[in-house]
Amino acid sequence: MQDVIEIDGVYYYPQYHLDNFAKKAARHILKDKKNFLYLKKETLRRENLILKDINKKKIVNFADFFKNYLEYQPTLSLYHICDDFIEDVIRQELLKVTTESEAKALMSHINLPLDFNLDQIAKRRLLKTEDIDYFIKNHSWNFSRFGVRKFLTRQQAQAILRSLKKDQDFLDGGSRLDTKKAIIRAKKLLKNKSYYIDVMQFLFITGLTEQML
Repeated sequence: MQDVIEIDGVYYYPQYHLDNFAKKAARHILKDKKNFLYLKKETLRRENLILKDINKKKIVNFADFFKNYLEYQPTLSLYHICDDFIEDVIRQELLKVTTESEAKALMSHINLPLDFNLDQIAKRRLLKTEDIDYFIKNHSWNFSRFGVRKFLTRQQAQAILRSLKKDQDFLDGGSRLDTKKAIIRAKKLLKNKSYYIDVMQFLFITGLTEQML
């Protein structure tokens, strides 16, 4: 990507990239289910290539690693810039077939990943083991953004653990049940456009992988 500059850790994109191209990409993804399935398959293929390098813990061949990374990055950028537009399309489609209050309620759930994402997996392990050191060592990446690497302090990790212990919804998985019900309801309402919900779910799972990289 050449049409972007970075100054002091802040990335600046041209308006046409964030607006016009993003809308065009969102329309393409939602135009046909086949388009989405192809993008999903290709994204996961490229993701698996780079995760193999990361999972080795030690990168031996940097040339291959960066080659795979350069191939993977455009897929992340694609989802990253058009997610808001896709959400808006889904919201408007729901408003055509149900009330504003139900559409709002459904949107509050279906934009949360049904499957456990990397952040939820790490926090559930922390809650179960209370291993602060492991959490800091293996999960600090989630608090890094846009090329700026940050590390959790022990105090911050302890605060997260205390918060998790108070979150009954997180403990009993109630939010996942609500999300599942909302997905089923939204798909029923959207009928032949039900795959829009699959697109949204995949966007959020993919976004977590982007943070890890």
